[in-house]
Amino acid sequence: MQNKQEIDRIIKNIEQRRATIPDNKYSGLKSANLFMIHSQEKRLFLNINKYGINSLKDKKILDVGCGGGENDGFY
Repeated sequence: MQNKQEIDRIIKNIEQRRATIPDNKYSGLKSANLFMIHSQEKRLFLNINKYGINSLKDKKILDVGCGGGENDGFY
């Protein structure tokens, strides 16, 4: 029963957040967000190059984060 209560609490928080945050808050069309996206990509590429990786074709990548990998909120 405790898991159900926690799930309900999380769903309620998500719904409240969706109701109060503008749809374009994280849009990549906003210069501050675009700067953040580019900064993250730059750090990623610098770290990949630091270890001499030229291709990700044969690599296994663990993605630990939020969402399914898409950036629906950015554009």
